[in-house]
Amino acid sequence: MPLHVRRHLALTTRRDAVETVLINGKGSTALRVASAGRLRRRLQVAGMPGHHGYGTASLHVSADVLRFPVVLRPSIAYGFATRETPPDEWHGLGGPESFGGLRRDEWLGRRRFGAELRAFATLRGVLGVQAALQAGRVDDAIGRADLAGRLRLAGVVGARLDVPLGPLQLDWGMAEGGQSRWDVRFGESF
Repeated sequence: MPLHVRRHLALTTRRDAVETVLINGKGSTALRVASAGRLRRRLQVAGMPGHHGYGTASLHVSADVLRFPVVLRPSIAYGFATRETPPDEWHGLGGPESFGGLRRDEWLGRRRFGAELRAFATLRGVLGVQAALQAGRVDDAIGRADLAGRLRLAGVVGARLDVPLGPLQLDWGMAEGGQSRWDVRFGESF
């Protein structure tokens, strides 16, 4: 069954962008609100009404505390999905952005909580270095259920090189229990 966008509303201001989409005309709704600047906020909500309907929401907030020469960026994230939500709409932790030492969203479940303190600096305009201490918990996990039950810790160190085709990033992360992983990324996430 192909998806058709029935209605689309987008509002962009200097700091905030709001987008609402109604898909397939059956009432499913997705809302995304994002802001930039020193205090960044991102809220995503999706739902499907009806007998087998579901709802899911996630919130991520981060702030730049110290600006020069090292930027400190604490952040917090929370995600929730109702019981009827299909697993591909659940929330996860994993990857250098949320929980080092695991693959992207490897620790997947209905509820996710994450917190991070990241420090980064730019050297010579094109090279950046960073380090982060991360904590997270996933409830009702279907991925990495062995980690469930309590708050877990991870750490990440990495470097980023801005090249003409996009940034090249190399990160090494280690999760509580000794699991480690190298991640190489090229280009921006979208």
